[in-house]
Formats: sequence, C-alpha cells, structure tokens
Amino acid sequence: MKTKFAVYKGEIIFIDNQITISDGIFKWSRYMNMAYVVLYFVGGVYVIFRYFSNHNILMIPLAAAIFVVGIVGLITTLKVSTNKTLDIQQIEKAVIKEDFSSYLNLTLHLKNSQRRKVALDYRDEDHFSKFYLKELIETLKFFSINTELK
Repeated sequence: MKTKFAVYKGEIIFIDNQITISDGIFKWSRYMNMAYVVLYFVGGVYVIFRYFSNHNILMIPLAAAIFVVGIVGLITTLKVSTNKTLDIQQIEKAVIKEDFSSYLNLTLHLKNSQRRKVALDYRDEDHFSKFYLKELIETLKFFSINTELK
C-alpha cells in the first residue's frame, strides 16, 4: 500500500491515523477571506449611512445586496478547511471528481461539515488518474474512508 502521493502543487502523506496535506493552501488565506467579508459588511453599513444623507431609495437594495454577498462569503469561508493535518476519524467520506476547469480534485468531507479540497491533477498533465488513482482509492479504503469516484 502506497502512503505518499505526489499531487498537483504538493503531496499527500498517510501517516498512522493522520493525513498530511501540503498543497500550497495556507491558513492565512482563510483569514484574508474573512477580511473580505468584513469589508463587505463595512461597505453595506456605509451605503446605509449614505442613504440617510441622500435619501436615495436605491441605496437600500444596494445595501441589501452587499450584505447578502457578505453573508454568502462568510458561509463559504466557514465551510472550507485549510488544515494541513487531518485525523482519519474526522473524515466522513472522500469524493474524487473532475471539475469544470479540468482539475481532478479529492474532496474530503469532514464530520464538522467542512470540506478540504486537494487538487490531484490539472488537465491530466501528470496522468494521476492513469497511474495513481487506483492506489489512492485503495489507501483511502484501507483507512476505512468511504470513497466515491464521480
């Protein structure tokens, strides 16, 4: 059984009861996304204050739209995990599929309703699906992780 896989921009290592992922996704990217969400909320408050000074009725739907974008951004940021080390017991299931932009992705669905996405290959450059996909599925099943191939 293979425990180390070279993926697009990094690697996945299965050690004991942990998965270590190094793929260039940093924890500070989550903090940056949260900063963007705060900026949307500040922008919504600014538009509301502008309404009180101008009394332009179009400011209210604009402020509502800005708040909705901020809320959607907050929800999506909280649903994404950026952890580099995951316990096997945290993982509910794994889904391997190719997305619309030709990335072959491994999405680890965690029990706390978060997801950790790892890009395995891009446009079949490294032929991951041909050479390593079967071994990755066997390794995931060895660790009792439900795996779906879509």
